[in-house]
Amino acid sequence: MNASWIVWTVLAIWSVVGPLAVVWYYRLLGMEHVSERRKCVLMFLMGPISWISVLGEIGSCIFRRTPGDDHSTEDSHENDRILDPPVHLLVQKPELAIAEYLVGAFWHTIGQAEQGVIWYRKAASLNMVVAQLQLGNLYMLGDGTPIDYNQAAEWLKRAAKQGSRRAKCALGHLYELGLGVERNLEMARKLFEDGTQDGDPVSQGFLATMYHEGAHVGIEVPEPDYAKALFWARKGAEQGDVQSQCVLGFIFSNGQGVEENDEEAVDWVRKAAIQGYPFAQHQLASLLFHGRGVLQNREEALRWLHRAAKQGLRTAQRDLAGFYQTGEGVKKDLVEAYKLLLLSGVVEELQKSLADTLTAEEVAEAERRAAAFTPRSESDKKFWARE
Repeated sequence: MNASWIVWTVLAIWSVVGPLAVVWYYRLLGMEHVSERRKCVLMFLMGPISWISVLGEIGSCIFRRTPGDDHSTEDSHENDRILDPPVHLLVQKPELAIAEYLVGAFWHTIGQAEQGVIWYRKAASLNMVVAQLQLGNLYMLGDGTPIDYNQAAEWLKRAAKQGSRRAKCALGHLYELGLGVERNLEMARKLFEDGTQDGDPVSQGFLATMYHEGAHVGIEVPEPDYAKALFWARKGAEQGDVQSQCVLGFIFSNGQGVEENDEEAVDWVRKAAIQGYPFAQHQLASLLFHGRGVLQNREEALRWLHRAAKQGLRTAQRDLAGFYQTGEGVKKDLVEAYKLLLLSGVVEELQKSLADTLTAEEVAEAERRAAAFTPRSESDKKFWARE
C-alpha cells in the first residue's frame, strides 16, 4: 500500500471527523473561556496526533492514581469578590485537567454519576472553570452525591470568580434562597443582572421572577415591578427559557402591568410545559380546567397536573390529592390522596381530616408510598422550581 495514499486517506477522513469532533467537544464541555476554547480547537485540528497526549493523561489518571486523590489549589474565597472583574486562573496541567474532565463526563453520561463527581472534582481542583461549574451544579442537585449546598456554593464561587456567567446565575439562586450562603437578595439580583449583560436567557428568567415576586427589593413585604418583570421575561421567553415563558404566562393571565390576555398566556405557558417545566404544567392544567384562553378540557388538565406532581411540585400534588379524594376525573383513591397530601407538606389538620377516614393499614400504605416516591424531572433546566 502506497504511503502517500495512507496519508491522503487519513487527511480526508479527518476533514470530515475533525469539525464534527470540535462541535461535539464544545457541546460536551460548554467551554466559557477563550483559552480553553482555543486549546480544544487546536487539539482537534491537529487530529489524532493531539490525542496521544490526552490518552496518555487519561491512562495516567486511571492506572497511576487512586480515585480518592485530590489536588486542590485554591484557598479562601471571599463573597465580596464574586462581582469583581473575572480573574482567569491558569489551568494547571491542562492536558491532565481535560483528561480528568472527560473521564468524569464519561462516567456521568453512562449513569455512574458518583464516579463522575470524583473526576470532576480533580479537574475542578486544577482551576478548570467548566469542571467547577459542573461540580457545583451536581452538589446543588444531588446528582451523584448527596445534596450539599455549602459545597455547591464553594465551587460555584470559584467558577464565578473566573467569569462564568452560568455559575453566577446558579450562585444567585443560592443567595436568593439562602442555601449554602447567607440569604442576600441584593447579591442575587446583581449576579442575575451580570448574566443578563451577556444575554443569558436563564439569568433573564431568574431576574424576571425576582421582579415579578417583588424579591428584588430585599425586604419582607414584596413590591412587584411588573414592568421590569415583563421586560426580562419577554427577553428570556423569546430565547426559549422555560422560567421566562412561565412568568410571561402568569403576567398575561393575571393582567399584571398589561391587558389580560388568556390566549397569549396559554401560548407561553404551553411552550414551557412541553419542555417539562413543572410550574408551567401546573399553570396550564389550571387554564385548561377552567377553560381560560383555550377550550375547557379537564382530561388534558389532569394529565398535565399528574406530570407536574410526578416532578415533585408540591402545589400540584396538593391539587391532585383533591381529585383523588373526590373522584373527579379519576378513580377515587383515598390512600393515594393521603400520600399526595403527605408529599405536599400541607398543614397537619388537613392531613388528619383525611386520615380519620382511613384504616391503620391504609394510612401505613400511604406513608409507604410517600416514602418510596422519587421525583422524576422532565426539564433540562439546571435549577429546581421554587415554592
